[in-house]
Amino acid sequence: MIRRLFTTASVLSLVLAWPALDHAAGPPRSAPAESPYAPVGRVDGAAHGVHSPFTCDGRAFVTAAGDAVRVWDAATLRSLTGPLPHPGLRFYRLASAGDTLLTANADEVRVWDVASGRLRSATRVSRR
Repeated sequence: MIRRLFTTASVLSLVLAWPALDHAAGPPRSAPAESPYAPVGRVDGAAHGVHSPFTCDGRAFVTAAGDAVRVWDAATLRSLTGPLPHPGLRFYRLASAGDTLLTANADEVRVWDVASGRLRSATRVSRR
């Protein structure tokens, strides 16, 4: 079971990471013809950054589109949250258990509850 989840997470990770890592890059491209992986579905947004967008168990992942992020169920590709807005979005990370999402811009860090899609807290970051 764990091996199957890891394989599913690996394939989804590859499919999600294939688009250019730029919000303005346009629609996602298909995997190159020589790739052994086939797309399993499409979701809005793209995975950005060098970290995995998946939870540790591979059951959920996060994508970004513009200034909002969304959490998805990896097995069904159904959205677990609506778009969670954060103007000027620069960073996001799904907690390993999948229950908490962090987003950040240059001035603020937000902590989101994935189950409800509600903002738990927002903290201003001072610049020195």
